Amino acid sequence: MRFFWRLLRPRTRTRTRPRSRCRVELTILEDRRLLTIGEITAAANPNILLPPNGRLVPVTISGEVGQLLLNQLPGHPTAKPANYDALVASLESQPGPGTVLGQVTDEYRLLEPRVRATLRLVGNNPFFNPASSANAGTAVVGVNRTLRYSFTVYLQAARSTNVKDGRAYNVAVGVEDPGGGSGKTITVLVPKDHAELLPHPAHHLKTRTKTKK
Repeated sequence: MRFFWRLLRPRTRTRTRPRSRCRVELTILEDRRLLTIGEITAAANPNILLPPNGRLVPVTISGEVGQLLLNQLPGHPTAKPANYDALVASLESQPGPGTVLGQVTDEYRLLEPRVRATLRLVGNNPFFNPASSANAGTAVVGVNRTLRYSFTVYLQAARSTNVKDGRAYNVAVGVEDPGGGSGKTITVLVPKDHAELLPHPAHHLKTRTKTKK
């Protein structure tokens, strides 16, 4: 009897927590080293699904993630320290975020894939910011790290004719590290009427003709 009840029990949708705004946080790791997730870029290809014939379309989501690593120097040095290379090597040895999480939210709440993709390191750019003077300000040695990702989700090119603005898939990309996290949301659209997306035909242009007397 219990098995029969479980089969007939309606499925309920759990309410997800509201997505917070993208943020940048700094956390002290050890000594004076800091790290944070910076800007995330994201793009969808394609970002318009046409024609709306119900097929599943592979959509590639790709972009870059910035990570900032800092080492605050004691005192107020105005010149690059002698152990600059060692400080940079220490920062570059800090592990970066290994993956990025992609979550699709369907306006119709029907097709919502979730993907975790690998982040690939593409560059480390070290820098030194001196103190404003020998008696004031903070000097830092830092590394701007760039990571790249790409993943594919399958979205349906279908929409209801009863919805005036078509169907929107919101794709959220999020990254976390010990210093916090950040995110980016982009939209893939199945328009209701795609006539405005096409170039206007030539017959829409009004021309004047002169009549001969």
